[in-house]
Amino acid sequence: MADIPHITFVDEIKGQFKGIVRGTASIEIIEGWHGLVKDMLVEINQCPSADKNIEIVQIKQKFAELRVYTHKKVSSDIDDIMEKYKAKALYTCEFCGETGKEIPIGSWFCVACEECAAKNKPEFSSEYSD
Repeated sequence: MADIPHITFVDEIKGQFKGIVRGTASIEIIEGWHGLVKDMLVEINQCPSADKNIEIVQIKQKFAELRVYTHKKVSSDIDDIMEKYKAKALYTCEFCGETGKEIPIGSWFCVACEECAAKNKPEFSSEYSD
């Protein structure tokens, strides 16, 4: 995916998916997950039970996991879609979108490929030597 400034990405997501993403929703992800989140929202939007049944209020990274918070409990088919993309995010570099793995950075965790781990936190690139 081409580099899209975060503000532009958030505006695009809120505009394109205004039926399922609350206008005041907080979207706190690094650009490597932009494509992943957009794909997830497309799939949710195409789900018949998405019609008036979901309102996403926050999308973020926490403990190297993609987290999607909704206003109320969602149907099992939408929950399955969110779980599928949560699983994909565990192996998708948050910085570039390539294949990565969970690495510790100080007291928090992220998913990064070897190149991005070295570029963003050189002291943690040894996590790939296991």
